[in-house]
Amino acid sequence: MQSTDWPAEHCGALREYRALGMSFLQIAKAINAKFKTAYSRSAVIGRARRMGLTGPGRREDELRHWLKRPAKAKARRLPGPPQRHVPEPRRPTPVLARTEVAKPRCVGIEPRHLRLVDLEASDCRYPYGGDE
Repeated sequence: MQSTDWPAEHCGALREYRALGMSFLQIAKAINAKFKTAYSRSAVIGRARRMGLTGPGRREDELRHWLKRPAKAKARRLPGPPQRHVPEPRRPTPVLARTEVAKPRCVGIEPRHLRLVDLEASDCRYPYGGDE
């Protein structure tokens, strides 16, 4: 780390390079090459501030980069709400022929008392009459 007291030659070179409009990084590299030092960009900025070489009196061309406003990006247009898509049925519903509704037997009819094995496919399987 360098001492905070810069030699007069280094300060003169800083003034000279700053008057030429060099950036602080370029100034640090030039001073380090000329005097075999190891000043950082931040050290050069700090010394320039203490010497009064920066601040409100900065030239417009130095500030141009920072004063430019970035170009506004075009606002991305969002798509509108999605359209409702109601799918159509793939096949039309078939029209079924009406069938006759079977009449249920009356409660008053006597049970036939058949075994389960003797019942046909259309016979009722409701258990009538308890144990019989």
